[in-house]
Amino acid sequence: MRLNILIPLLPGPIWTGIGCRRDSLLREHQDRVDFDDEDWANRMGRLRRHAIHAVNQAGGQPLPERLADRIGRRTDSIVAGGLAWHEARPHHPQRGVGAGGNDDGGHNLVLRLPDNREDVLRFTRDPTVPVTNNEAERALRPLKVQQKISGSFRSPEGARNHAVLRTVLDTARKQDWNLLETLQAPPDKLIKRLEMSGTALRTGKTQQEPE
Repeated sequence: MRLNILIPLLPGPIWTGIGCRRDSLLREHQDRVDFDDEDWANRMGRLRRHAIHAVNQAGGQPLPERLADRIGRRTDSIVAGGLAWHEARPHHPQRGVGAGGNDDGGHNLVLRLPDNREDVLRFTRDPTVPVTNNEAERALRPLKVQQKISGSFRSPEGARNHAVLRTVLDTARKQDWNLLETLQAPPDKLIKRLEMSGTALRTGKTQQEPE
């Protein structure tokens, strides 16, 4: 089931908050690779690439439980190693003091990853969760363009109406629904179609759409 992410108009797994937290952590992780070349971050990057490949190979089905567990245990081991490495480093005042009282962003990152473990690894257990938050960012971009061009909406009601329409239409596009028919359909029917789509994705069984 693929939902747009502007507002939670329709029920279901809308992953905007989770995706933003996760992608923020992943961007910080990539900084550790690109700028600091930290060994633990390099190993985490390789593990993530293997996990993404496995998810793509699964073709929309959940990963086998044993494989998802192995990825989780390997992640825990890498994070623990990264934390031990940072804790053993001498303090570097010129790099700033992190939340853990040690030195830099890499230390902050390994301290925060355990608290966000489920969000980071959720895509290995739930095929409805995208691997990245790129779709969410693309869906929000037109609103940012609108803001830059016109400055703002003329009223809160107009902003809400715009968000509702974008939510419905973007959701319809992701579901390959006819846009005109979607706008004319009762909300209850759209909700039912989304629920059936999500059930079909989880079970691999196609259900007849409601009349």
